[in-house]
Amino acid sequence: KGFFDNVNHALLIKQLWNLGIHDRRVLACISKMLKAEIDKEGIPSKGVPLGGILSTILSNVVLNDLDQWVAGQWEFFPLIKHYKTKEGERYAKKRTNLKEGYLVRYADDFKILCRDGKTAQKWYHAVRLYLKERLKLDISPEKSQ
Repeated sequence: KGFFDNVNHALLIKQLWNLGIHDRRVLACISKMLKAEIDKEGIPSKGVPLGGILSTILSNVVLNDLDQWVAGQWEFFPLIKHYKTKEGERYAKKRTNLKEGYLVRYADDFKILCRDGKTAQKWYHAVRLYLKERLKLDISPEKSQ
């Protein structure tokens, strides 16, 4: 619910730093844009300005972390043994307790594609916890699927 309204400013600046933006003037400028006063609402403590010039890029920075985490849970999960084919890798992964899933995301909307309802439930709970604990986002149940 309201992703753009709930982005954690401190975490976003840290993510920008971790992506390689080390110019403190650029980070200070972005921070000032995030804290720009909104008419009749005051100075925001979280969120990115909807329709702002940097909002789409900043939302992608925040959610890139989710993209990488989901890919690391299945698609790019490192195997000890090297397999010559993708089919061999897929078979080896299926013999583990990993949750098979592939993320498709557009802006702040995303779907994780998986083969069955049981796996979908596991992904649902894992992603909700990840968003809450790691990205400091709390999504509403009626919006998530």
